[in-house]
Amino acid sequence: MDESHQEYLIRLHKLLVEYFDQGELRTLCFYLGVDYDVLDGEGKTNKARELIKFLERHSRIADLEAEITKQRPRVLGQVASPPSKQLTSQQVNDNTDSTTVQNIYGNNNAIAGPGGSATVHIQSHSKQQRKKKP
Repeated sequence: MDESHQEYLIRLHKLLVEYFDQGELRTLCFYLGVDYDVLDGEGKTNKARELIKFLERHSRIADLEAEITKQRPRVLGQVASPPSKQLTSQQVNDNTDSTTVQNIYGNNNAIAGPGGSATVHIQSHSKQQRKKKP
């Protein structure tokens, strides 16, 4: 994991601990579809850490950011934006007709940070079309 990304997760953890009480953290988990009681640890600080770790493992940090923004619209702006989510594309081999675009979190969505945008243009040619070009 990139160090700047780890630093961002730490800032998110501090934000949760500072701006959400234990009941609100429990509600946040409910809205995110995460069972609060299954998260390891006792107390708000440990539960917040485990929630972030769980969401990171499941490539759902963007869901957490969105929910924080809904519940505390001004708070997420106090945490520096996440590191740039540069897009990578998997190479198309001779057996496929399309390219999958993945962000650094490994899911198949183009993601931009808060207030940002991303445009992805994908052109795909079948093997037959590629062979016809001189």
